[in-house]
Amino acid sequence: MNNLFIIDPTFIEIGGISIQWYAIFILIGILVAYITGVREAKKLGIKKSTVLDGVLYCVPLSIIGARLYYVFFYKLENPNSFSSLYEIINIRSGGLAIHGGIITAIIFMYFFCKKRNISIFKVVDFVAPGFLIGQIFGRIGNFINREAYGSAVSREFLENVLHFPNWMIEQMYIGGEYHHPTFFYEMLWNIIGLTFILIIRRKKFVKSGDLVGFYLIWYGIGRAFLVEPFRTDSLMLGNIKVNILNSLIFALIGIGYLIFKRIKLKAQPYYYEIIENVEKEKIKTVIFDLDGTLVNTFEVIKKSFRHIFEKHFKDVELTEELLYSFVGPSLKQTFRKYAKSESEVEQLVLEYHSYKKKIFDEFVMTYPTVKRTIKILKRNHYNIAIVTNNVLNQVKMALKFAGLDEYFDVIITSENAKPKPDGDGIIKAVNYFNDAKACYVGDTKLDVRASKEAKVISIAINHKFNQDEILSANPDYVINQMDEILDILNV
Repeated sequence: MNNLFIIDPTFIEIGGISIQWYAIFILIGILVAYITGVREAKKLGIKKSTVLDGVLYCVPLSIIGARLYYVFFYKLENPNSFSSLYEIINIRSGGLAIHGGIITAIIFMYFFCKKRNISIFKVVDFVAPGFLIGQIFGRIGNFINREAYGSAVSREFLENVLHFPNWMIEQMYIGGEYHHPTFFYEMLWNIIGLTFILIIRRKKFVKSGDLVGFYLIWYGIGRAFLVEPFRTDSLMLGNIKVNILNSLIFALIGIGYLIFKRIKLKAQPYYYEIIENVEKEKIKTVIFDLDGTLVNTFEVIKKSFRHIFEKHFKDVELTEELLYSFVGPSLKQTFRKYAKSESEVEQLVLEYHSYKKKIFDEFVMTYPTVKRTIKILKRNHYNIAIVTNNVLNQVKMALKFAGLDEYFDVIITSENAKPKPDGDGIIKAVNYFNDAKACYVGDTKLDVRASKEAKVISIAINHKFNQDEILSANPDYVINQMDEILDILNV
């Protein structure tokens, strides 16, 4: 044996605390499973935040379940073992059983889905491939740790039958003998199973929830007949290997589950139908207000109104509440309340714009996450537009300042649509894209009212100081910052 080929199971050691390669591969497996799960969950209409919440709860609980399973069956065989709480929870010395983790995860998913009011069949469909992904990476960790191996074999078997390279062969030299790489058999079996599931899930015979049944059958058969018979460290129940027994139970449960679904749950939709329906119902057009939504122009607006009122309407007390009421309506709508004639209104509008342009760069601000959100929407081929009561030259100035001037397909202003709360501008944007499934994002009750008139989904940004007012308009969704719409849209 050449010790140069032996892989050190410790990834890094800092201050006496070591991190093992096994832990690294387990984390990589969880991350890959999460990323692929999020992508598939989105196609099934399940939000990324829901998946993340599930993972954050499920992973720790599954580790506990895997440990308790191991402790329970090991103690049945060795009654004097695990005599203290520390021994029970000390997983650094080994002792996690994947069967316990799977059982815990399935139980957790049932209650999680019930609480969140989502279909458990949808969830298990994207979790089943995740199980296999996690197990594939976990078996790589077993290889580096030189554990979960099988009975003794000859070097010739590893070299001439399995065609292992020398470094893999030497890694299997443990305790003076070469051993069956049972972790490799399981990893290969799981790769085949994962490929199989990824292929068949789009086929027209697979119904919602079927994939967990396929997983239980595939994993149960592989573990019972391909892995456990060769293992030397199996948990025992008398003369029976516990994991062979439970793997067969997994396979039988998977078979029974699929038969039950076909007989008793005939109404369950096909997997491909769910994806097609989610795609049909998906919002593909996102329309934005400008001031207070994409760009923070509150200070500019307030200072511009103060300039006008201090010059022309000195008797009007400009409270913060009154100033805020000017945000949303068109300038003409606001000035008509104070001017004596329509010509005076026109003059005030011109004067307002002139002063606003002069102070714009000094007082305008950008909102965090806005540009990032717009770029993500564009990258994902969303139709994006602006509908505002502002005028075009002011809109262009604001967009250029915020670095957003290249992203919008359509800009509708007070110059070519009726002002909000009329839904005319939103309707025109929707018609331009020929897409009835749209949403409008704004920051005032006028924006919400315009959304409802245009019969699109309303998303209101809560700036806190106008919280009561905007909530009184009953928007469909309320967000605190722009990137939260990505979760609503399931991007």
